[in-house]
Amino acid sequence: MSVTGGLMSSIPPSRVVAPRGANDDILARAASLGAIVAGRADAADRAAAVVKARVIDGAADLTLHLLSLAGNAGLSARNPLERCHRDALCGRIHAPHGELVRRSAGQRVLTP
Repeated sequence: MSVTGGLMSSIPPSRVVAPRGANDDILARAASLGAIVAGRADAADRAAAVVKARVIDGAADLTLHLLSLAGNAGLSARNPLERCHRDALCGRIHAPHGELVRRSAGQRVLTP
């Protein structure tokens, strides 16, 4: 069943194309950024920390968007999407924490 109460197969393909394209775009950007920064993250590179925080936030946003498309079925523990969303949210707590990265960047900009 879809959000509107009808069968998922009754949704016109044209309504799925744009969200699918947006999801692929987010995944491609995250993969590219991750590949570029992977070697620099261990060297305590500030830019790598910023990119890591952005990729994690993007993953959480993407999985939340996918859950909104999937509806209640996406929240089932049997659905792999539910696990992906939990993993993305858990990524936010690992160092460097996004809040600290943003605070550090703000201090660098505002400190003469």
